[in-house]
Formats: sequence, C-alpha cells, structure tokens
Amino acid sequence: MRNWLLEDATPYIDETAIAYPADWPDWERRDEIAATPVIDDGKSTGDGSTGDFDGLPLAAWEVPKKPETADDKVLTAIREFSDPAGIDIVYVRKDQIAALSGLKENTLNNALTRLTKASLLHRQVDERGEVVRGVYALGPTPADTLVDQDTDEASD
Repeated sequence: MRNWLLEDATPYIDETAIAYPADWPDWERRDEIAATPVIDDGKSTGDGSTGDFDGLPLAAWEVPKKPETADDKVLTAIREFSDPAGIDIVYVRKDQIAALSGLKENTLNNALTRLTKASLLHRQVDERGEVVRGVYALGPTPADTLVDQDTDEASD
C-alpha cells in the first residue's frame, strides 16, 4: 500500500553527492563484506554464500540436547559431595542422593543398581568387611578394600 501512495524518489537522488563515512575501511568492498557470514556454521562455500539455508540461526544447526537421565542425575548428585581433587573417597547416603537428584525411590534404586553393576559407583565397606547398605561413592570398589576382604576370607 505504501508503494502505491509514495512516489519514487530516484529522480531526486544525486549519486555524486552521496557521502560515505571516512573512517569505514574498505568502502569499495562493502558489498563483499556485507555478504560474508559473521558466524561460521560449517555450511559456507567460501564465496560468501551459505548454501540453501541462508538466514538460519546457528541454533538451527545444533543437535538438540537429550534430557538428563536418572543415572546422570544420580552421578551429578554424588559429584556434589565428592572430593574435587579425587584423593579422598566421600560416601553419600541414599537419602542425600534422593534429595539432590529429585528422583522417586524406585527410580533411584534402579539407577543405583545399574551404576553399581557398571562400576561407576560402589557401596561403602565397613571395618568388618561388610557392605553398608544405602551408602555410595563414585568409582569402582577401592583395591585396598578388596584386598582386606580377600585376606579376611582366607583367614576364616
């Protein structure tokens, strides 16, 4: 509608009187510079064209993130308590893991069982060599605990 109402201004433009900013480097290459993509999305052909998908944001090329699984939530919760240097083994109670992960009891139990079988977690072993239920730490069972259990069984 505006095109119909407004008259064309082309006859009134004096192209010799157009000024450009003196501080703009490479004014002669302005069209080439304008066609160069700022973000390299890996689809560029090198000639300033981005192929068939011109104008799509970078987020369109990213793979959507998967939602966090129960196992991931449990590992994240235990890492909150663990030693950042990885020197000391820090054991975490199941109720603390449940509070941090926000998982229901059955889901938490299944995740703890899977992670223990995969040796991503281990249960605490007391001084008598018995496994303490409901207390977990990151990683496989420490070798010194296994050696103590083996020697105790051998002496029985």
